[in-house]
Amino acid sequence: MTIKYFQNYKLRKINKNDLKKLLILRNQYKIRKSMINKKKISYNEHYNWYLNLSNSNFFHNYSFTYKKKIIGSGYASNYDRKKKFCYWGIYRDMKLPSNKKYGSILLYLLLEKLFSLKKIKYLRCQVIKKNIWVKNWYLRWGHKYLFFDKKNKCHILKITRADWNTKKKIILVNSFIKNK
Repeated sequence: MTIKYFQNYKLRKINKNDLKKLLILRNQYKIRKSMINKKKISYNEHYNWYLNLSNSNFFHNYSFTYKKKIIGSGYASNYDRKKKFCYWGIYRDMKLPSNKKYGSILLYLLLEKLFSLKKIKYLRCQVIKKNIWVKNWYLRWGHKYLFFDKKNKCHILKITRADWNTKKKIILVNSFIKNK
């Protein structure tokens, strides 16, 4: 069921060849204004970020493709080995139509990918204060509200593996199968 609906979509680890396209997407105004770091990133900054991550013990940054074309990214960062969690984030090309559910597909595939890692018990995300609709979307998808981070001016949400396993079947039917 999932495989047929998502057959043209893939998450694959980013590589050096993806960096220019991902940087263009990351620097789109609508994406930047939804991030904690709102500044435009230079190619050198982006490349150094990639080198640091690719040499780390926790490299889970993915290109999101539709029919082999990069249309977004999903990533995990700041892994806490003791508590067995990390932060996740997504962005997609904002020039694409929103009625195609690219963001929802990306989020679904990323959560599936991250929870397939045995060392992850739960995930956290940061949603900037003004992104109320995003916060509500994540809450509908099984996240729980933890706290407001005053320093970064963002909401911190959490989803456990058990909550995701319960919620994903409902999301799959209600968001994708019914509304094809």
